[in-house]
Amino acid sequence: MSRVSVRNIRKVYGGVTALNNVGFEVGDGQFVSLLGPSGCGKTTTLRVIAGLVEPDSGRIEVDGRDIVNDPPERRNMGVVFQSYALFPHKTILENVAFGLKMRKTPAADIPRLAQAALEMVRLPSVGDRYPRQISGGQQQRVAIARAIATRPSVLLLDEPLSNLDLKLRMQMRVELKELQRQVGITTVFVTHDQEEGLMLSDRVVVMSEGRVAQVGTPDEIYETPASSFVADFIGEASVFEGQITHSGPEGCVMRTAAGTLLHGVLRTGAGPGGASARLIVRPEKVRIGSAAQGENRFQATVEHLAYAGASTRVVLRLNAQERLIANSVKPDFAIGDTVEISWQAVASSIFTD
Repeated sequence: MSRVSVRNIRKVYGGVTALNNVGFEVGDGQFVSLLGPSGCGKTTTLRVIAGLVEPDSGRIEVDGRDIVNDPPERRNMGVVFQSYALFPHKTILENVAFGLKMRKTPAADIPRLAQAALEMVRLPSVGDRYPRQISGGQQQRVAIARAIATRPSVLLLDEPLSNLDLKLRMQMRVELKELQRQVGITTVFVTHDQEEGLMLSDRVVVMSEGRVAQVGTPDEIYETPASSFVADFIGEASVFEGQITHSGPEGCVMRTAAGTLLHGVLRTGAGPGGASARLIVRPEKVRIGSAAQGENRFQATVEHLAYAGASTRVVLRLNAQERLIANSVKPDFAIGDTVEISWQAVASSIFTD
């Protein structure tokens, strides 16, 4: 296991700043996800750590030693790409053995180490097949086996699940996390899938436009976002625009453009009266029915119902301009019904950024 420190990494392509003083820490044996929309800089960051992209400035430290000038082959890192990058003309065992050969592992040890890596990813009997003869999920595991066969200090994963269908992807999430725990390897994982990042990670680095927007545990990122971007990007949410009418120790009140008064918690410093603000509330925080309680209480019209298995997604119309999303386990209402809704002030995040 190793510690990785990314310190003030900057990378400019032409006149475009891809990375703007990016920095975060990855602890021994931690699984850390870089999460953000396309173009935010997460893959560039991973490639800088791997040594495939040279930064304009900054440091990459592994266990306290700066490796930013080391070539990729001297960094002792395993990399799994989105495409898996398996050699179609080589058998599975030969694919897994490739990195061992490149690192000049004694020839007598290579078959044993490659087979051990296949067993680790629960594919002990596919060594004599070719990539075209195994499934996408198996190819993904072979790519991971090749990366860990050399016993790297750090494992780097660039959206390795994105090519899989939904059911297989969900299965592979569990297997990937179990494997990482079993091996105990420090892992940096790139994804644009919020659910994937929250589910797999010990810590999450949310990125936006080449910067780090927030670093924290999955529950910190979800429950106490540091900005309206993080709150809006992570998970589903209802967003209201308006102006702050009151802010104090007991809470914050915002008047929306439609005149609705909403209570919440100010997340971004001072909020003077009249300041423009956004209020964000998660669907699971909204309660439907007369028994619901909270500072935010309204009557709303059910506009849409979407069955999603364990729950039903409910779109509610507060007025002609504003809508709200909620979840209901067993809805006893229909489209067009008027229902009571409420949510607590502490469930609303208000941002002035």
